[in-house]
Amino acid sequence: MVKLRYCERVHTDFPVIFAGETYVGEGTVFNVSIPSKRADG
Repeated sequence: MVKLRYCERVHTDFPVIFAGETYVGEGTVFNVSIPSKRADG
């Protein structure tokens, strides 16, 4: 069984520009996932 998402997604709405070696593109990020970290002390 494959677990595709391992943390909760955060809803966003902001413009981005993607640039690679041979291309540039524009778009909008609607949600992202942020891996959680745990620190014990």
